[in-house]
Amino acid sequence: MKLDFSRYAAFLSNPERFRLRYILNLVPESDDEPTLFNYGRRRGSCTHEILDAYAAGNSLEPVRAKYPAELFDRCVKLADVMPPNAGPVVISEREFDVPVFPGSRHSIIGRIDRVVMVDGVPRVEDFKTTKKRTKAEFSRYLGELSTSFQVPFYLAAAAALGYETDEFLFHVLIDEKDKPAYYPLELPPMGPAEIERRMRHVRAACIAIEALLQHPGPDYPWPHSNAWPCCGDRMQCGYGEICGRKIPKGCVPTGFKKRIEHLAQLGGADNE
Repeated sequence: MKLDFSRYAAFLSNPERFRLRYILNLVPESDDEPTLFNYGRRRGSCTHEILDAYAAGNSLEPVRAKYPAELFDRCVKLADVMPPNAGPVVISEREFDVPVFPGSRHSIIGRIDRVVMVDGVPRVEDFKTTKKRTKAEFSRYLGELSTSFQVPFYLAAAAALGYETDEFLFHVLIDEKDKPAYYPLELPPMGPAEIERRMRHVRAACIAIEALLQHPGPDYPWPHSNAWPCCGDRMQCGYGEICGRKIPKGCVPTGFKKRIEHLAQLGGADNE
């Protein structure tokens, strides 16, 4: 069983939605169409690609061709507020597939934005883009990042790649049309004992998913652990029409399509 931090968080949040999205690999047909609901995801992808092009010294034209002009221009402004690197970059856009524990059949997967050496000490760094928020909203957003499952996943992966550290920094890029801003969120140290504790939780989730795959199996509904529809908003969830229904694996209900797997570690295959 392979889990990235998004899958892990999705399973803890709602096993039934996890089944529909990551086991049956179903997404609404409108999933990739530009809408207000997926603008943040498209903005993040575009900004990452621009930053990658800057780091590699490549032309921005391939990125420009992929995105609407207005979105591309805003993302260039976002990327341009990033400060210079604090030190040498030793890992950049590195995919990982690391056992939860040495010899374990369960593993964590993902892609680290970068690891930077700061005064001889490795620091894991990740880029986040967000809309402009009120002070209270921004404070809640930073709190969500501070407790994100991404942190122990990436610190564990960095250690396995030879860069053990307890330092993690989010580069938060705030999207405001005429005045984008930058906010560094440096997290409190997370030591090896805490990372190990988190990995035990990940292993428990893997075991639970395997048990659900055996019974009731992927065709039948899994537990729905929050109010229906998900998040209290049918439009946000997108699965309201098929949630809680028997769906034979391989069947694609009307209004849905097969999800495209973007993590190379899964090879485009089902996450089983």
